[in-house]
Amino acid sequence: MMQTAIFAAKAAGNFSKNCFQKTQQLFYKEQEEVFTQTDVQAEALIKDIIRKEFPKHNILGEETGLTKESKSDYTWIIDPLDGSENFTRGIYLYGISIALAIKNEVKIATVFNPLTNELFSAEKGKGAFLNGKPISVSQRSELSKAVIYGTELYKSKEYLKPLFDKVKNLRITSSSAYETCLVACGRIEGFVKVTTHPWGFAAANLIVEEAGGQVTNFDGSTWDTRSNKILSSNKVLHQELLDLINQK
Repeated sequence: MMQTAIFAAKAAGNFSKNCFQKTQQLFYKEQEEVFTQTDVQAEALIKDIIRKEFPKHNILGEETGLTKESKSDYTWIIDPLDGSENFTRGIYLYGISIALAIKNEVKIATVFNPLTNELFSAEKGKGAFLNGKPISVSQRSELSKAVIYGTELYKSKEYLKPLFDKVKNLRITSSSAYETCLVACGRIEGFVKVTTHPWGFAAANLIVEEAGGQVTNFDGSTWDTRSNKILSSNKVLHQELLDLINQK
């Protein structure tokens, strides 16, 4: 299953890379979120690869919703181009996110940025990897020296505001799956996500946990694919970040 996830992520990533910085028609959905034909075609490519190997598994994709083939407990969760706004503007921060969940618990995860050639992967209980090499979260323990990323301000402003005067650097660059993986490999200390859909976090959250980090809902409870307010961190700063977020 992991090999299928990696193969599909690379196939979709290479496809999107060939479309990068080329003129495309823009389409809009809820909250004026942009997408292109590249998003749609990349998702179709991923689904075809998964269906060929696992025809009875369910598939949940950002562009086409849930395809429920059976009563299977297995569901693939796909974001074919996480960071579509960046992609359309020629910004290299985007990724292909693929997760496999069993009864809402993610077991396999891949996030691939084809422009940086970074493939993050994890399997429950087996560690996290970047291009096949083990990764781990940072051990930075001072919030004043931490770098924290967050989702778009229209979603998360009220939760990020308490962090403005506390962290060294607060950034928003609109590719939550890839940015969450930056927590996993120790480049940043936390990611604050407010969402209504699982495809942008399902894979990356498992990668953070397997890299030694911590992921919870904003109330500190265990996350799953139904969560919508999530903090991913290097674990050392987790409680301090939760306390600040909940001051909103």
